[in-house]
Amino acid sequence: MHAAQYDLAIVGCGPAGLSAAINAKIRKLDFVLFGTEFCSLKLHQSPIVDNYLGFPHINGEELRQQFLRHVETMGIEITRNKITNIFPADQGYTLLGKDGTAYLASSVILATGVAYSQMLPGEGEFVGRGVSYCGTCDGPLYRGKNVAVIGYTQEAESEVEYLARVANHVHYFVRYRRQPQPLPANVTLSHIPVLRFEGNGYLEAVVTKEGLQPVDGVFIFRDAEPPGQLLLGVQVQDQAVVVDRNLQTNLPGVFAAGDITGRPWQLAKAIGEGNAAALQAAEYLRSLKQRQNDLVSQAV
Repeated sequence: MHAAQYDLAIVGCGPAGLSAAINAKIRKLDFVLFGTEFCSLKLHQSPIVDNYLGFPHINGEELRQQFLRHVETMGIEITRNKITNIFPADQGYTLLGKDGTAYLASSVILATGVAYSQMLPGEGEFVGRGVSYCGTCDGPLYRGKNVAVIGYTQEAESEVEYLARVANHVHYFVRYRRQPQPLPANVTLSHIPVLRFEGNGYLEAVVTKEGLQPVDGVFIFRDAEPPGQLLLGVQVQDQAVVVDRNLQTNLPGVFAAGDITGRPWQLAKAIGEGNAAALQAAEYLRSLKQRQNDLVSQAV
């Protein structure tokens, strides 16, 4: 099966991603918008938003619903597949979804928000060597083995259920307030924070204040992945993607908008950057097509 191909992939359906999608639609781009359940958990959890022009003292969930109705009236669909990895392809980028589906895009807008939980000591060292961010992608590597899951959002529970069917035992470290739903018998729950990861070349254990817990692998599920792990090679500083005035990253055809570009983490900033990123992506695609046409003309 061939991967679906688009002019533009927008990763994230918060305010920045939705704003980018609206402007991509207006520019008649062939694009795909990726998002998870809430399309801005941050806005969903905000009791009052008082600094967004034209909407004084509005409930965050009400504003979120208005955003979603706006994109729906424009015929914009949200592909409910979390993107876990992006890497360069022959003509743009390949995006890999949590369910294993691959997508191709000539350009990308990163609008995934910010991971409010920081990377743990040793996490970066063991990425690909015991640390993973996608259970359905890497779970089969740990068939019959013991793994840990660190879940910062309830979305991790579906991954825990899947891993419980594959692994021998799952140690689930819960980092959110709500009590998890009933889980399989081979899942051990813990509310103790993980302090760091240890190993010699490959991950061997997670460390808590109670000591070492030997595991063969660990899966980490946050509200947003660290951008440097989502797209290797993108320039990151202080956990934010570095962009220029055109919201262009150091990678050709890759733009970023919203909280992922750093402080201030403000709604109006996110929406404005989403708008601008889509305009810049449209210009990039226009220039790319022109260069391709010029090459064809020269070859004739």
